[in-house]
Formats: sequence, C-alpha cells, structure tokens
Amino acid sequence: MIKKITLSLFIFSSFLVHSQYMVNDFESGASLISSTNFNANIVANPSKTGLNTSNNCLEVGRTAAVEWWRFFKLDINPDLLISSTEKKFVSVMVNYAVEPDLGIRFNASSDTNNGTDNGIVRALNTYDDSSPNTWQEIVFELKSVGNPATSAHEFTSGTLFSFIFHPDMGFNNSGKGKVLLTPNVAYIDEVRILDYNPLATTTNNWVGASSDITSPSNWSLGLPTASTSLVIPSGVTQPVIPAASNLTLQNLDIKDGASLKIESGASLIVTGNSSGNLEYERTLPKDPGLTNAWATISSPVSNVDISTLQTDGVFAENGSNLGLATYNQTSQSWDYFSNVTGANTGITLTAGKGYIAKLNNALVGNTLPFVGTYTTGNVETDISIVGGNKFNYVGNPFTSYINLGTFFTDNAATDRLDEQTIWIWDENKNGVNMGGYVQKMAGVDAAFEIAPGQGFFVSSGTAASNKVVFNAANQSHQTDTFLKAPTTRTEISLIVSQDNLISKTQLYYIDGATTGFDNGFDGSMFTGIASDLAVYTELISNNNGRKIGVQSLPNSDLASMIVPFGIKAVAGKEISISATSLNLPETIKVILEDRQENTFTNLNEGDFKIILKEDLNGSGRFFVHTTSNVLSTDKNTLVDANVYQKNNETLKVTGLDNVNGSVFMYNVLGKEVLRKTFNSSISSEISLPRLAKGIYIVKLETEKGDLSKKIIIE
Repeated sequence: MIKKITLSLFIFSSFLVHSQYMVNDFESGASLISSTNFNANIVANPSKTGLNTSNNCLEVGRTAAVEWWRFFKLDINPDLLISSTEKKFVSVMVNYAVEPDLGIRFNASSDTNNGTDNGIVRALNTYDDSSPNTWQEIVFELKSVGNPATSAHEFTSGTLFSFIFHPDMGFNNSGKGKVLLTPNVAYIDEVRILDYNPLATTTNNWVGASSDITSPSNWSLGLPTASTSLVIPSGVTQPVIPAASNLTLQNLDIKDGASLKIESGASLIVTGNSSGNLEYERTLPKDPGLTNAWATISSPVSNVDISTLQTDGVFAENGSNLGLATYNQTSQSWDYFSNVTGANTGITLTAGKGYIAKLNNALVGNTLPFVGTYTTGNVETDISIVGGNKFNYVGNPFTSYINLGTFFTDNAATDRLDEQTIWIWDENKNGVNMGGYVQKMAGVDAAFEIAPGQGFFVSSGTAASNKVVFNAANQSHQTDTFLKAPTTRTEISLIVSQDNLISKTQLYYIDGATTGFDNGFDGSMFTGIASDLAVYTELISNNNGRKIGVQSLPNSDLASMIVPFGIKAVAGKEISISATSLNLPETIKVILEDRQENTFTNLNEGDFKIILKEDLNGSGRFFVHTTSNVLSTDKNTLVDANVYQKNNETLKVTGLDNVNGSVFMYNVLGKEVLRKTFNSSISSEISLPRLAKGIYIVKLETEKGDLSKKIIIE
C-alpha cells in the first residue's frame, strides 16, 4: 500500500475523518476485466519510490489496435450507492513516460453494461511529463456528462457498478496523440473513490477551546483532512497529539508563541510545507546509577538547541560531562558534551545523527522534549570507514515511523552498506539494566518499524563520499511496539555469564537459509564499542572469521551442522554457558562441545560451568551441536592406541589390532578437513591433504573406543 503521505488522516486508529473507498489496489485480487486488443496485467511496481511504494500495480498497453476508445474495466465490488447531491472524486496513481490523455466512464447501468461515451470525464489535473516515469496522483470528479466544470452531480441510477478506464484516448487533446502504441506501456495503481478533492487545499485554523485534536469544535472548519493547511495561533490552548495517535496534514503553520506537542508514541506527517516550532516528547527511562538507563536517540525535529535542554536540567551530569554524547568512530567510544555553562551555545542536534542520552534522575517526569522545526524532505547522513571501523551512528530524523525493509531498499547500492543489518541498543536485552545491541536484518525483520527519535548503528560500505538516505516517502503511522514482535521460527539463544555480565547470541533456523553468510538474514556482532564479555558464532561454511550475533541456518538436517562458538572472557573467573530455545523440536538436544577439555554438555539439562585458566578471546574451543543423539566421550578407552603426525603429509595410527576405524581432522574453526576409514593390523598410515600451518584436532573413532588429539602442522 502507499505510505499515508497525502492520502488519509487518522486521529486515533479508529477515527477516520474523511472516507475513502478502495476500488482496486492490485494487491488483493479484485475483479479486473480487460477489453480486446488492450493488455492489462498485474505486475511488480517498477518504481517503489515517491508517492507509491506498493508492491504491485497494473501495467497497461496496446497490442495492435489504435482506436481511442480502447479501455480496461474495473469492477466496483460491492456496488456503491451515491446520492445525487454527493460530491465524489476518483484518485488514481499513474506512471507514464509522457503526458497522456486520460478519461474514465462511470455511467454503466449494471455490472454487465459499459455505459455510454457521453459519460466520459477528464481529470482535474494533468500528468507532469517534466518528471517522467514517476508516480503522480491524477484526480477525476464524478459528473453526469462530459468535462464542463458546471456539470451537476447526478447519477443515472444512483449506483456505481464499474469504472471504464481509457488510459490512452489520443483524441480531442491537441499534441498528445496516442502514447501507448506497442511496445510502450504505462502503470496504474491505487484507484480510490473519495468524498473530498485531494488536490484542493483548505486552511483550517486551530480554535483551541481545549487541547483535544479529535474535537470538531477546536477547528474553524471542523476536523482536518490530509489536504488541510493547519494554522495554529498563539493565545489559545495549544493542540496535543496524544500517545498512539497520529495526524497527516498537507501544510502546517505554527505561529510565533504557539506550539504543537506530539507525545511519545504519536506521529505526525506533513506532506507540504511547515513553519514554526513544534515539540516531540520521547519517553526515556531514569535511574540514579551513572551506568544505567542510557538510551539511543536521534532528533525527530530539526534545530533542537542543546544549551536549552542543558539549562532546563534535562540531562544527567557526571563531573564535567553532560548526559549526552556522540559516537567517536576513531576511538570507538563516546564523546560527551560539556556541562559547563555556555559550552553548548549555538549547538543543535543534527537530523539523521545518533546520540546517547541519560535523563537527570531528579527531573520531573521522564520525557526528553525535542523542540524544533519539522524536518521536511529527504535527509542524508554521511557515513564512512575509519581505521577499519565500519560502524556509524545514525537515527530516524522524522516525527513518524520508517520501515526497515524500505530503508534498506533506499540504500541498496552494493557499496553503500557493508551488510543489511542495523544495531539498536536495548537496555534490558540480557536482563534488567543489562543492555546489549540487538540486530535487525532486512531479510528477517523487513516489517520492523523504526520509531521517531530512535538512534541505531549501520555498517558502512566502501563507496566514496558515502551516506545513508532517509526517504521522506518512507514515513508512516504505526503503534509503538519497540523491539516486540511474536515469531514462529525456530530459535536457539546461547547465553554466557561471568560475574554480573551477560552476553547472548542467537541461531535462527529458516527455510532457504544457508550455512554461509546470508546478507539480511545473518547479522554480525556489534563490535563498535569494546566489551569485557562477548559471545558470538561463526559461519559453518566459508568461515572468514566474521563474528556473527544472529546467524540464520537451514531449518533441516540440524544434526549435520556444527556451529563454531566464540567467547571473550577473562581468566580466573567462572563462566556459565546456557541455552534457551523457541519452537525447537523436543527430540533435539543442544550440545556444547569443549574440544580443549574433550567434553560434551547437554544444555537442555543444565548449564556448562568452568573457571577459566586463561583469557578467552576467539573461537576454536567451543562448538554447538543440535542432535537427537547423545554425544559423549565415554568410549575414549583406547589406552594402547596412538595417533601422531609422522610428517606434514602423513598421520600414523598405532596400537590397534585388526580394528576398523575412521579418522576425522578439524581446524580450529571446527571445519572438517579430513575424513578417512581404515583397517589396521598393528599400524596404519594416512595421507594428509595439503594444509595450512596451524593447530588441528584429530579424532580417531573405532568400535573399541575413541581418541582425540591435538597436532600442529608446521
């Protein structure tokens, strides 16, 4: 569907000010009848930008016929009864290469009748061919006969049964001719019947008997529409858009001394011009602890004065630091604003940039007020790679939600972003006040909506003068369900704790995923800020050492996948490793293998605990198995057997007498590099493939027992 830009106004989700009747959005399979020698086919939207970001549309084009009257027919289902005194308008999204001659016919007397030629009306506006191949809104007024502006609003039968569309009339329109001669095509979408003219702009003044925007008595012309120009004067009670409510306007004029307050969770979209200051409130947590209750933010309005917020005592303070900071990409740390009086004079929050903020615990209430001007148009934020660090801190610059999937589509150039993942701070990811960065990926979380005022990290690609674009057309109204979404997919969470720190990594099992890196389905671990405890997985296939925070794997043959499991932790303290699962078959066990201690632990039955003798900072020791079998080392009873490296080309197995067995060899990443079977009288020699220098684990399996050993290839 089109993002609600100029199309509709909702005040509270259940309160529709002006009605609209969707005839066909070409998404729902509504009835379509096409005439002979004129093609009309539902296709993918060729240009999901601007006014129309819907998935599908109608492609129209001639075959061979050149008659002006060739048409396609849209059924109105159910039929729409309209009184003779009602004004009705038809809004259509069209995409042409040049200006067409368009007409519609609506005077059919039944579902099977097409009406007569004198029922054809022309549009109130024309397609602007100075912007070819773009979506533009064309509006028709339903009149009884022809195009004259004085025609009365009458309907022969009082009922609309269908629309006959003439997308290429090519007559009585000097210079335009026939524009859809084969192979030329055009596109039609979002055919709606409205009870207002979306091209007309009306000025509606705020009267302000109260702050309630849903009360008609607070407006000079009654409740506003999406085509309204709203004027808010001073000297009256100022309007408030309450939480979980929203407002779409064409223009907004806030006079000096006046304001418009938008509460946290509400949203505002202005499709035209805006002037004057408004206030967006974002609710944030508070905590007396200096390390707790930090939030990732971005200013949803422009020109927010930092010194005003400082003077008002909004932010916490610690020494000379203010509870507001920007990300330093070079040092991979935070640069705090100064709390010295006057130090922030003239400095404003930058639209599209991310910040961290902590509220003053003594502040009355728990809202951060962003006071500034409405951000119009697209916002571009510079990103780069500094010293190998690809992480850049950006944020939603609008007073409305932006869709994650569309954000990645708008930034889809191959060298724009290193991966289709964003990282959002969740202060309670691992428990109360035990925060961490949550990955949201294009393939898994395309429907996720980024809230107004939300900051997040992206990973820069290699493009010169790189930037991310926040497209104004990607704005919509949503409910504030930050980071909360039910799922039916199979998941495993692996949790490591040490002292009072907790870190978590996740495995998703999804049909169509691979064991390599699936951009948009695998999300790297956030490494833009150093941490004392970290946990991640690595790829099973084509492992290049990338640390994965969320890894998607095939949802089949789970027993064949052994996942390398990396940990960063300090020596001398106990670590605990546990697992939780969602929608995992009851027969599947999550097994942690420790190849250093040669143990297997069933995490379904209890946690793995060990006091580290040395610091951990990498992979190669721990691996995760998902299997219905019991893995153990109980058969390691080959007391007389030995396996060793004779040279770099040969392994030698000794101490076995007439035993069938298998030799497996793994690198430190857990990748199998050798698998051979043998039959031994006393000893056997096994040829090695050409291997890189390093440490390898050799596992010998026989019917009499098993043996594991570490070797070094020089």
